[in-house]
Amino acid sequence: MSKSDFVSRPKPMHFIIASLVALVLSTFAAVAAPAVSSAAQSGDTVTFTPSSLDSNSLSPVFAEQGSWQISWTYDCSQFGMAGNFIADVFAPDANGNSTPIAIGPNEIGNQGSGEDYYFAPGSFKLGVISECTWSVTVSPYSGAPGPATETFSSSQYTDSGSTSSFTETGPWSMQWSYSCPSGVPQDIFIGSIVRSGDISPYYPGPSDPNASGSGTENYQDAGQFNVEIDSDCTWSVTVSPIPPATPTPTPQASSAGYWMLDAAGNVYPFGSAPNLGSATSLGSASAMAATPDGKGYWVTSPGGSVKAFGDAPQLSVSATPSSPVVSIVSTHSGNGFWMVTNLGQVITAGDAQNFGSPQASGIALAKGIVNMVATPDGGGYWLLGGDGGVFSYGDAKFFGSTGAIHLAAPATAMFPTATGNGYWFVATDGGIFAYGDAQYYGSSGDVNPLLPAGGSNSFIPAKPINGMVASADGKGYWMVASDGGVFAFGDAGFVGSLGASPPANPIVGFSPA
Repeated sequence: MSKSDFVSRPKPMHFIIASLVALVLSTFAAVAAPAVSSAAQSGDTVTFTPSSLDSNSLSPVFAEQGSWQISWTYDCSQFGMAGNFIADVFAPDANGNSTPIAIGPNEIGNQGSGEDYYFAPGSFKLGVISECTWSVTVSPYSGAPGPATETFSSSQYTDSGSTSSFTETGPWSMQWSYSCPSGVPQDIFIGSIVRSGDISPYYPGPSDPNASGSGTENYQDAGQFNVEIDSDCTWSVTVSPIPPATPTPTPQASSAGYWMLDAAGNVYPFGSAPNLGSATSLGSASAMAATPDGKGYWVTSPGGSVKAFGDAPQLSVSATPSSPVVSIVSTHSGNGFWMVTNLGQVITAGDAQNFGSPQASGIALAKGIVNMVATPDGGGYWLLGGDGGVFSYGDAKFFGSTGAIHLAAPATAMFPTATGNGYWFVATDGGIFAYGDAQYYGSSGDVNPLLPAGGSNSFIPAKPINGMVASADGKGYWMVASDGGVFAFGDAGFVGSLGASPPANPIVGFSPA
C-alpha cells in the first residue's frame, strides 16, 4: 500500500493528506449489545516515532488483549507554520496487506497532543502521515467506563478521534452541536457510535455538512460504547439515558383509518377512512395526500395530473413536472398542496409556498427523491432521498440522515412527529430510522429485544415496504408493503390490509385518514 491508499479525510490546507474509514452499516435495527468489561488486560506498550515507520507510512505490528489507547504529540516548529498530523488504525492480514479500520487524530496546527481510545483486542498497525516531529505511544487502557451521562468536546479530543467509553443500561440519546470558525469554509461533522469489543462503527450518528448545526440521535440498545468523531470545527457531544416513560398499560390500538393507493389509481379505505372514490381516470397514479380533516384527498399521476375527492379542492399547479411526481402533501389549511418529483423539483398549488428544492439549488442528488412531508404548521417541508439523505426547507429542522452511509435497503418513505421536532423514515426492508423526538416502536424484519416478543415485533414483509404514516398521537406507526400488507407498531391499530388478496397493481400511496 502507499500513502495514496489512505481514504481522503480533507482539511483546509494545501499540503494535506488524510484518511477516513468508510462507514459500512446495515439498516438501523435495535440489537442487544453486551456490556464489555474495561478491566486492564495485558498488551503491548510501545512508542513510535517517524523513524519507526516503513515505506508505506505504517508502524510495526502491536498486539492488545483488551481496551487500549494511544497518546500522541506533534511539533511543527521547524516549519515556522502549521503542519498536519494524522494517525489511523490499520489491521494487518496474513498476506502482508493492511486495511484502515478506525480513525485516529487528524490535526492541523503548530503543535498539539492528546489521547484516543479503542475497545477491541487484536493485532494492529498505525498509519501516520505528518511533516512534523511526532511521537505516539500505544498502551493498554485501564480506565473504567464513564457514567451514563457524559459530555465530550473538541477541547478534550481536538478535531477527530475516539472518545473514552461510556455505559448505557437502556435506550439513550446523543445530543450534538458544532460550529466552524468564522471565515473557514463549511465543513462536515461526523459522529459514529462504536460498541466496545468492536473497532468499526456500529451505529450511524450525525453527518452534517454545514457551517454549524445541532441535533439529537436516539439509540435503543444497552451496552458499552464510545463515539468516533471527525470534524475540523468546535464540537460537543452529550450522551445520556432516555428517561423511562410514565408506566402505562400495554398500548391500546387508537381509533384509526388509512387509505391505500395502487398504481392504477384505485383507492382502498380502511378503518375510519371514508370511501370517496378512485382515480383510475388518470391512467396511472404515483401518490396521494389527505386533507387535514380526513374528509378528502388528492391523487396525482407521475405526470402531475391531480384529481380531487371529498373536501379536497381541485387546484391548478404552478409548473409542469420535468420528471415523475413521487409525492404529494397537503398544506396546513387543506387549501393547497405541494408535489415533488424524483429529481427534486417542488411544485405548488393553492396556498402552498415554495420554500426551496434541490433542483432549484442545483444540487446533484446521489439518489432520487422518494418522499416529501410537511412540518405540522405548514411552514416548511422535508424531502427524503433513496439513500436516506434528508433535505430541509422553510421551518423544517434537520435532525439527522443516513445520506453519508450505505443502507442495506433503499429508503422509501418518511413521516414527521406531531411536534415537528423529529421524524421517522423507513427502508424497503422495513428498517426504521428515528431522529429528533421520534421514538422507536419496532420494525419489520427485525426483532427488537427491548419489546415483547411476537405480534408486531416479529413481522417479516413478503414484499418491499412502500410507505409509512404515524398514528395521531405519534405513539405508533403503520407501514404498508407493495402488496398491501400492513404492519402496525406501538398504538397504531391494525384496521385491515390487502395482504391476503394483493391488488393487481402495486401499492404506491398510503395516507392516514
